[in-house]
Amino acid sequence: MVRKLKPIITFIVTLSLAQITQATSIYDDQYTRFDIYGQIRLINSWDTEKNKTIIGDDGSRIGFYAEHKLPHEVKVFGNIELGLDTQKSNSNNPNSRFELYNRVGYIGVSHAEYGKAQFGRTYMPIDSVAKSNLGYNNTGVLYFADVLGRNTGISSGFVAQQNGNTIYRGTGPDNFTLRLPHTIFLETPAFKGVTLAGSYSRPAEGSVERDFGDIIHAYSLGFFYQNALGFELATGWAEAIGEKNQTGKKPQDNMFALGVKYVFPDKTASIGVGYGRLQSTNVVVAGQKLSPTAVTGDWAAHLYGITAKWYWPQSETGLYAGYGLRSGDKKTFDYTRQTYTLGVDKDFAVIKSSQLLLYMEMAYNHVHSKNHAYEKDNWLLVETGLRFFF
Repeated sequence: MVRKLKPIITFIVTLSLAQITQATSIYDDQYTRFDIYGQIRLINSWDTEKNKTIIGDDGSRIGFYAEHKLPHEVKVFGNIELGLDTQKSNSNNPNSRFELYNRVGYIGVSHAEYGKAQFGRTYMPIDSVAKSNLGYNNTGVLYFADVLGRNTGISSGFVAQQNGNTIYRGTGPDNFTLRLPHTIFLETPAFKGVTLAGSYSRPAEGSVERDFGDIIHAYSLGFFYQNALGFELATGWAEAIGEKNQTGKKPQDNMFALGVKYVFPDKTASIGVGYGRLQSTNVVVAGQKLSPTAVTGDWAAHLYGITAKWYWPQSETGLYAGYGLRSGDKKTFDYTRQTYTLGVDKDFAVIKSSQLLLYMEMAYNHVHSKNHAYEKDNWLLVETGLRFFF
């Protein structure tokens, strides 16, 4: 049930298109299983842009998974995963006190011949498309909210209050391609290496206190292929429409993604390539002041990434290098960001169901834009991290 972690695989827990591969079984009999799993993720980062060192949490989480087998090869299951910041205190300050927050929470039913369906807060199929994410925080270029946000999502892009005016970026956070509540997720069984998946999300009936940009509905489709020769191909599409503003206009986003990965026969090397395109109709709040970097109207951005990784089984050590390019159109002021990444990781088998992973990653970033608010910028980021899987 528990398989040995391989550093050549970056995502240890993927809840939509794979099973939990690192877990501790609390109860397991012929029909019923209950697992607890989690990750403690700590990071120490330094960059030349801010010239400071940050020590903090990098997305720690704990989860609980249960399943029960029924007659005729039917299985029911449920999963809840909570995120936490291990470096927060018991302070009354809302910015520093410890809190748990919901990452995923769903129930589902599956059949070996017909696939599975799950309902609740879950991942989107497009979230599993990226194949150039063989490193950690600086590879996997399909995730680009740090460059160009979206207007559709839980936040409407609020920045701050200045002199009595509400300042908007013009775009919101990247969340319509990741995890969404009130979601129906369907997945087919694998047939000759091919798996299809789809999801649809909408707000709960009777939802109140909704803001401009909150999702009205979103959907995602995914195609996944994998063979015994080490070749993987994935592609997906996602689209979301948000709540209208005072003008009656609704923001809309859509994203296409393609990922290809090849693991060499001896399992000591792999290479991943990714491409993504985001198109957005970004509707800002009428009469509000925008920040100098705000992106409005219809705009598009393209993303390209490639990463190669080498792995030495004897020492359970990996070395990887990657390149990523984020490129926007004229509406984004011809924004481009190039990232060159070099990293190394080391895996330790702690006990049967637990692994310790240490890594060091260096990323050189080059940013250029016709918007003078960006200007040209170059900086080096150095990160060391610890991830304990149980």
